[in-house]
Amino acid sequence: MSIQIQENLETFGFVGLGSMGGPMATNLSKSVDKLSVFDLAGTKERAPENALCCESLEEIAAFCNTLFLSLPDGSDVIQTVLELSNMKQTSCNTVIDTSTIGIDAVNQVQQVLDNSGITYLDCPVSGGQSGAKAGTLTFMVSGPENRFRELENILKSMSSNIFYLGEKCGQGQAMKLLNNFLSGTAMLATSEAYAFGINQGLDPEQMFKVLNVSTGVNSATLDKFPKQVASQQYAAGFSNTMMSKDVTLFRESVKKTKTLTTLGEMVQDFWESFSREEPDSDFTKIFPFVEKQNLK
Repeated sequence: MSIQIQENLETFGFVGLGSMGGPMATNLSKSVDKLSVFDLAGTKERAPENALCCESLEEIAAFCNTLFLSLPDGSDVIQTVLELSNMKQTSCNTVIDTSTIGIDAVNQVQQVLDNSGITYLDCPVSGGQSGAKAGTLTFMVSGPENRFRELENILKSMSSNIFYLGEKCGQGQAMKLLNNFLSGTAMLATSEAYAFGINQGLDPEQMFKVLNVSTGVNSATLDKFPKQVASQQYAAGFSNTMMSKDVTLFRESVKKTKTLTTLGEMVQDFWESFSREEPDSDFTKIFPFVEKQNLK
């Protein structure tokens, strides 16, 4: 098929229409004249209404000068940018990567894109599937500030909190990884505390009322346990496999520095064990998994 290159017009594309990318693309489509989309696993069934469905990365790169990526891991992102860099013709001049891939992968991606003259914004997100659907994600952006400022209003279609962290790509990843390490640690610690409280006959609702006005308050006590664990819904929209990946990326990054990672090792081991025994379970199911360990 003949592919025509777009010129002199800000055009947008979204690659990766999974549990996060799909709703993000839907919100983005409401803020741009025309959004092009592509997903290797099948585009039409995942595409937002009225989006232009592309059949290949080459096609979407021909239509769009700004490409958003939402892909599972670093290898997927690296493969995508390598394909972009090898295209003889492309409109793409900017890649905004919302994936959580780690600092090392970001450095590889940046090198490939720099060599191709494509601007790179490292832009991981937090807020889960519910935040992606509501357009209330937190964006943690690093990369060239001038390009970020040009695109900031577009990002607001998907986010209620946008933080620019610096010119150095990888700073966004560092922020996301330390955030998810804290989130994963809070889920594990709260699971152990909650199991103890139940063992002692405490009422779950009362427990969280006390915790949330006391020094033990955290994201798990405020949100995940009252809404997902106590109700036994376990539908936060983020898997234990993804949490294990993020905590592992955090530890791998920390080990290359001189900062302490003693607690990190224990948290990583537990999430790896949980995801190995119950792969792709909702990450809030860590509590029943902890309970099973208590019974052993």
